[in-house]
Amino acid sequence: MGADRRTHPGTGLAASLARCVQTGDNLSTAQALPVAGLHVDLVRAPEQLADVVAGLRADQVLSAGVINGRNIWRTDLDAAIATLAPIKQQLGDRLWLAPSCSLLHVPVDLANETELDAELKSWLSFATQKLQELSLLGRALDSATDPTVQSGLRRQRVA
Repeated sequence: MGADRRTHPGTGLAASLARCVQTGDNLSTAQALPVAGLHVDLVRAPEQLADVVAGLRADQVLSAGVINGRNIWRTDLDAAIATLAPIKQQLGDRLWLAPSCSLLHVPVDLANETELDAELKSWLSFATQKLQELSLLGRALDSATDPTVQSGLRRQRVA
C-alpha cells in the first residue's frame, strides 16, 4: 500500500480505491489515502462492512460490492436489502452499489440462452441481469414501498 500513498499526490483527482480482497490490516491505510471512496467486496468478505463504514471519512463514499460478479446465480436481494438498509440510512447518497468485482467472469445476457430449461434459467443471472439486480436494489433502498419496486422484488423471489 506504500505505492498507493505516493500515487498522484496533490493532483486534485477524485479517485476511488478498489480492493477486491478483504481489507484486513490495510483498512486504516486505505481509509487514510486521499481517495474519494472505497470499494469493498462484500460477497467474499461481508464481515468487513461494519469496520469500513465506521472508518469512512465524511468526504468518502462507500462502493458496496454486493452483487456477485464471479458466478452466474441470482442475488438474494432481500438479504442484500437487510444488510444495506441501515448503511443507506447512515450514509445516504454516499452509499454506492456495485458488483463485487468486474462482470467479465460471467456471460453477457441470459436472453441469449434460448434453449435452457425454464426452471434453471430462472435461477441464473448474467452480466445484464446483474446490472438489473443492482438497479432494483438501489430503487428498493431509496423507496421500498414503491409498487414497481415491490413488483420487481416479487419477481426476483420467484426463482
